[in-house]
Amino acid sequence: MGEESTILLGKNMELSGFKYLDDSTRIIVRKIVGNHVKKMSNVVGDFEKLSLNLKDIHKTENAQKYQINGKLEINGKLYNSEVTDFNLFFALSSVLDKLFEEAKR
Repeated sequence: MGEESTILLGKNMELSGFKYLDDSTRIIVRKIVGNHVKKMSNVVGDFEKLSLNLKDIHKTENAQKYQINGKLEINGKLYNSEVTDFNLFFALSSVLDKLFEEAKR
């Protein structure tokens, strides 16, 4: 995916593949990411970079499955997570929760 499909949130967060979503969905995505990042920063401290990549898979007329790959870099350590679900918001929240849990260890 190119630059045109990447949304930058602050200096250290990037969302790839989310740009094609409608405005109201993107607002909710930003709120979910913001809330998780705030919670994560309070526990594990500042991080260098958070990257989330959204892919549509198994898209049909009546249903769509979302795959989100997450990468989190804290103090030079890289954490990865991947979630696939029919609910975009659940998948997003789950991938961020997994990254948070890994970083806490």
